[in-house]
Amino acid sequence: MAGADAGAGCFTGNCSGRFCPQAPRASAAAHNIKVVRALAGRARAGVEAAPTLRVFTFFMGSQSSRQRARFRLHMTATPLTDAEYDARTDAVLASIETEIDAWLDGDVIDVDQHRTGGLLELQFPDRSKIVVNTQPPLHELWLASRRGGYHFKFVDGQWRDTKDGQEFFARLSDEASHHGGKPLRFSGI
Repeated sequence: MAGADAGAGCFTGNCSGRFCPQAPRASAAAHNIKVVRALAGRARAGVEAAPTLRVFTFFMGSQSSRQRARFRLHMTATPLTDAEYDARTDAVLASIETEIDAWLDGDVIDVDQHRTGGLLELQFPDRSKIVVNTQPPLHELWLASRRGGYHFKFVDGQWRDTKDGQEFFARLSDEASHHGGKPLRFSGI
C-alpha cells in the first residue's frame, strides 16, 4: 500500500526527481510576463515585433545533474515576404538537386531524388531517406531523417536550426554522411 501511495504523489506533482514534472520557477514566469507586457506595449504603440526564437541546449554528457548547464541562444528570424521566402527555399532545393547531380556524374554516391513542389525526397543506397520540405505558413524549412526532424528559420542570411542554431547545409551534410556511409558535404547556395 505504501508503494501505491508513493506512486500517486507523482501524478499530483508532489514528487521530485529526474522524470517527475516540476513547477516552473518564479523567475521564468516573471520573465514571460515581462515579455508579454513588452510585446503588448509595442502592439499598442503600433510597433511590429520581430519574431524571436529561443533555443535551449542541454549539456548532458558525463556531468552530474547538479553540474548540467543550460544556456539560451537568442536568434531573431529575418522577416521575409512570402515571395522572398519562396525564392530562398526554391534556391535551397535547387542547390541540393545540383549537388546530388554532381555526385551522380562523379560516381560519388547513387542518391535517388524526387521533387514535388516544396518537397524534396532523397533516397540513399540502403533505402533510407532524407526529406526536405518547405513550410510556407511558418516560413520554415524542415529536414527529416532517420535520426530526427529539424526545423530551420531564416536568420541573418542563413537557415538556422530552431533548437541549436546549426546551419542548414551543415546539418544536411551530417545527415547525408550518416545515411550514405561516407563523408558527403553540401556546399550550399
